[in-house]
Amino acid sequence: MQKVRTIVKNHYLFQWLSWRNENAAVRLILDLVSKYNPSKFKGFKPEIILLKNIPRENKLRIFTDYKIKQKATLETIKKWPKIKIADFFNDIDDFLEKMELGSEWRLTIMTVVLECYFFPPFYNFNIIKKKTKKSLILELSGYTTLDDIKDAWKDIQQHQKELWPNYRKWNFTKKSMAHLNLFVKDMLMKGSPNKINDDDTGTKKEDRLTDIDKVGRLYDDWGKLVPREVDEKRVANLRQVRRRFKHK
Repeated sequence: MQKVRTIVKNHYLFQWLSWRNENAAVRLILDLVSKYNPSKFKGFKPEIILLKNIPRENKLRIFTDYKIKQKATLETIKKWPKIKIADFFNDIDDFLEKMELGSEWRLTIMTVVLECYFFPPFYNFNIIKKKTKKSLILELSGYTTLDDIKDAWKDIQQHQKELWPNYRKWNFTKKSMAHLNLFVKDMLMKGSPNKINDDDTGTKKEDRLTDIDKVGRLYDDWGKLVPREVDEKRVANLRQVRRRFKHK
């Protein structure tokens, strides 16, 4: 499972950054536990941040356990006064800044402090989804690599589908811009009347442009005599372009 590899890599990153900063992680976490979870301070074991190897047969159980711990952490925070919540978030962000960790570690450290349970994040960057603005933001850190993004691409695409369920993607080719210009011109010409003479009365009447009429105007050689088969191919192309853009 790709997520297991990322979790192990993130655990290595955490340990490396901690020791590079004179093992500051343990001291800083103890300060946070003392402040926000004092009942667990005396019994807190720094060893909890030493993640053991994840047995293959226990992957699902471990992921499930972590989700339960995460949920319990968030439920605890909800019960706090707003001022305490703001202070807690600020202290967590201070920890991340000192440890040079990205915001994807926020919930992990919060869970360590409030549930005494350590489990690295699934990604090496943060995915921010804003439903109100229909935007998906990838917040990268200094250690984020292209491989990290590739490893999480399926999850990123799932977030995209949730935000834009009816959005269809297409391949951009050399003809894409020409086809779009043709479609726009066709839409602007839609419903335009064609003034022609009525031979019987000598008066003018309005007639709707046919597709043959339109292609004669849509292409750069308008006004020039072109073979009928060329116009027919252009009509077929125009109709295909309409169908393509209509279903995007």
